Order: sequence, then structure tokens, then C-alpha cells
Amino acid sequence: MNKKNQKIITIAVLTLILIITIVLVLRLKNDPATSDGTAGIITSTTPQFLSEQEKLDMGINTKDQVQIFRDASGDNIVYKIIRTKDDIVSDPATVTAINPPQKLPINE
Repeated sequence: MNKKNQKIITIAVLTLILIITIVLVLRLKNDPATSDGTAGIITSTTPQFLSEQEKLDMGINTKDQVQIFRDASGDNIVYKIIRTKDDIVSDPATVTAINPPQKLPINE
């Protein structure tokens, strides 16, 4: 291989590496999950509860106490029904999903 072809291949490879690096950096920069490390979710907060009107709008019994977590833009992300004071949490990551009981197959 002569020196001219070797230079062209070297420049092409370096250009390709540069383009890939720029694309990766731009994707990571614009990715909401990596911009602040939280994907917009508040990781700890003062407990907030649904107002009477919010409960009425959602068809929830107004006597129930419902804790709510909102993201940085104010959108609701997690609801938790509070039965005792021990149910109140300040970190939405500790709220676990409710797994409905499994229905057993009916033997006929």
C-alpha cells in the first residue's frame, strides 16, 4: 500500500471516530435520564397529599388520605394510599408497586 492510500485510510478512520464521538456526546447531553441523573423525578421531598378537589376529580373517597409525588415539571408520577402514619414516605423510590393477587384457574 502506498503512502497516499495509507493517509486516506487513516484520515477516514479518524473522521469516522470523531463523528461517532460527537453523536454519542450529543445523545448523552440531550438524554433526560442523564442530564441530571434523575430523569426528572424528585428523589426526596416533603410529603404532599391530594386535595379534596383532586380526590373528587379522580373519583377517590375524600376520606382517604392519598400521598402524591410529582416530578420537576409538576406532573403526578406516584400515588400512595396512606392507611397509617408509617405509610408516609419521603422518597418515591421506596414506594413499591402493588401486586394484585393471582387468580387461580378454575377447574371444571
